[in-house]
Amino acid sequence: MKISNRMLLLLLTSSLALSSCKKDEEEEPEPAPAPAAPSNPIPAPSAAFGALVAVQTSNYVTVPLFGEINQPVGVAVGVFGNLLSPAYVNAGTVQVNSLALTQQSNKSYVYTPATSNPTGIDFNDAVIWSVSGDATTEVPAIDYTVPRNMPTGPKYSGSTTIGRTADFTLNSAVTIADADSIIYNVISNGKTITRTTAGSVQSVTFSAAEMGTLTAGGGYVQIAPYNISAQTFSGKQIYFVNESVATKQVTFN
Repeated sequence: MKISNRMLLLLLTSSLALSSCKKDEEEEPEPAPAPAAPSNPIPAPSAAFGALVAVQTSNYVTVPLFGEINQPVGVAVGVFGNLLSPAYVNAGTVQVNSLALTQQSNKSYVYTPATSNPTGIDFNDAVIWSVSGDATTEVPAIDYTVPRNMPTGPKYSGSTTIGRTADFTLNSAVTIADADSIIYNVISNGKTITRTTAGSVQSVTFSAAEMGTLTAGGGYVQIAPYNISAQTFSGKQIYFVNESVATKQVTFN
């Protein structure tokens, strides 16, 4: 299934800083600060009237007696109307797995974890969407259980110090399954190199020439497998996206 290269951005940012040091009483230039944590890269279907996106971010933690486990954080976004402009419209109430998304000023709908629910939405068993709709904006009522599973993985276990003068291979330490496509991103201050592959392509190599365009200092690598389904409601095509995202802070030297 073809999709456009345009992306909806679900903003989950945090500030990061790098320290400076001195050498032989002469202060060295401070390295470029790490950019803000990147948003989750969500593909936007080009022909759809709406997109409902469930995102599960990987969060590997070490638990005594059990070792390292993934405690994912679930978030969601919904948009309707012209997705390419974008020019979103009201859709009434939007829920996923019985949790309400909050309408933003641009009329997109977003769910982010609260202090009372730090791990967000649980997508392990199912992804169930409910939209009340709006007759004025022609958004149909939707009650739909997505027939696809969340993609498994991903997990980045490579070095957190990455050279900019050699080829760099980005891959998941956990086999990725249930993905139609995978987005691979390498991100530095002011520069993102992105590659979208088929879901069966488990690694991507960025050339030394590409890596050389990055800024030295803090940055990120990101692996985002996803699957996408389409359904028509009252003549309007709605796309349902399930995406898993692993984002790791790294240093480029």
